[in-house]
Amino acid sequence: MNFEEIEYQLQFNEKESDVFIHNEIFEDLKKSDIRKVHIPFTYSYYYLINWLYRNTKYGSFAIDQM
Repeated sequence: MNFEEIEYQLQFNEKESDVFIHNEIFEDLKKSDIRKVHIPFTYSYYYLINWLYRNTKYGSFAIDQM
């Protein structure tokens, strides 16, 4: 999938661009047993899930790996 296809699937709106996450997530990730190389992926996943939930995008399409 390219960027335009993802943008179309998500029905992205410019008003949905702000996502607010507590700063405590950084402390929690540092204290966890997750290896340091996986922390950026974990944060990105957390950000994506937070955005999908906040904008009620869950359940409207399937996310899969190709």
